[in-house]
Amino acid sequence: MSLPNPNHLLDQARTLSRQPSAGARRQTDLRRAVSAVYYALFHAILSECADTIIGSTRRDELAYRLVYRSIAHGQ
Repeated sequence: MSLPNPNHLLDQARTLSRQPSAGARRQTDLRRAVSAVYYALFHAILSECADTIIGSTRRDELAYRLVYRSIAHGQ
């Protein structure tokens, strides 16, 4: 299983928030950009937590994925 790359989400946010060559930025693009930044931060925090608990050298192990996926953002 491949874990989300926060940098890819930030790249997407940058693309969505750029001023288009003609016209104004669309609100839907700006909202999606904010959402992408939120998830980039969320996944960066998950990685840091799992790195601290399991270790960054063990990212391919089941235990790492379990810790990574056990953190909920609903609350």
